[in-house]
Amino acid sequence: MSTKNITIKNRDGVGWEILYPKTTIAQVEGLRNELNTIDAVAKGKARARVFDTVADMEAWLDIDENVDMLQAGDNFYIREVEVPDYWWDGTKAIDMEVEKVVFPLAGTTGEGFMSADDYIKLRDIAPNANNYSHPTGDGNTHVPATSTTSNGKVLTAGATQSSASWKTLTEANIADRSHTHPRSDLQAGTIAIGSTEPAGLLVGDIWFQT
Repeated sequence: MSTKNITIKNRDGVGWEILYPKTTIAQVEGLRNELNTIDAVAKGKARARVFDTVADMEAWLDIDENVDMLQAGDNFYIREVEVPDYWWDGTKAIDMEVEKVVFPLAGTTGEGFMSADDYIKLRDIAPNANNYSHPTGDGNTHVPATSTTSNGKVLTAGATQSSASWKTLTEANIADRSHTHPRSDLQAGTIAIGSTEPAGLLVGDIWFQT
């Protein structure tokens, strides 16, 4: 079997770096890891694992057997909502650096989500609480509108329902208020003038005291 000279080169982003004959075991292992990484990503073999907290993820990564199963591109999803998720770059977990999603609250300037306070307020409103109908029976109607034309007038009830109106008070609108006395109060008497009270007074007598 003939012997062939083989040169191993690695693309470093600018040019080709010769790995062999100066190839070392560390370089070959590193190249193998890079090739495995590229192969896993290209074939879509990235997998996802879910953890409750970042601490749980870090504890899992502290176990060598778990790390040996990882492939570059694997995702670590954290259930905690205030922390980011991570992905495996081949050697360590990297923050995905996904921008936190902020849900705006609805307001007068735009649509959004309901706040907890608004939800509690709406929850505590009784069904049909704002479904009000004003009574329409007799005695439930509103007072007629007032204006300069009704100034000084009195509210007068009409003969039918909801017929109250403003009217000017006149003698014709006022009931008879005449007053009567018994005849004995009006009988003729005497008129006395003097400094002393007259004797034998009768009803109707008039005395002018001097």
